[in-house]
Amino acid sequence: MAHADAANVAEEVAAHPAHGADLLGGNSAYATGLMARRVISDGRDWSFTGQIVPGGNDLGSHVAVPYRIAANDGAWLVATELLENLVDGGHGSATLKLAGRSFKGEDGVLYVVLTSYKVINS
Repeated sequence: MAHADAANVAEEVAAHPAHGADLLGGNSAYATGLMARRVISDGRDWSFTGQIVPGGNDLGSHVAVPYRIAANDGAWLVATELLENLVDGGHGSATLKLAGRSFKGEDGVLYVVLTSYKVINS
């Protein structure tokens, strides 16, 4: 996937876990992919305009969630290929228009899988 100021992917593709250790950290690509597929299948439509912030990536669930939404809902972004594309493209601190699916896990964490992003302001 080429780096761009905007991207949109099908839900099946949106669930592909990130490849790089920068986003996965010490977490499992397998567990991350399972959660991403669950968010896509069981979640609901979600959108946000604003910024994402580094989140520590340490929930203890083995699901890689390296960024959070900079808003009151505190959603965690699952480390998918689309998030990796956004961050590797240098847009991690930009103002973004994001869309995807959200799902609240049994652990009480609100997980988000992105299906699209657009850079509003770098």
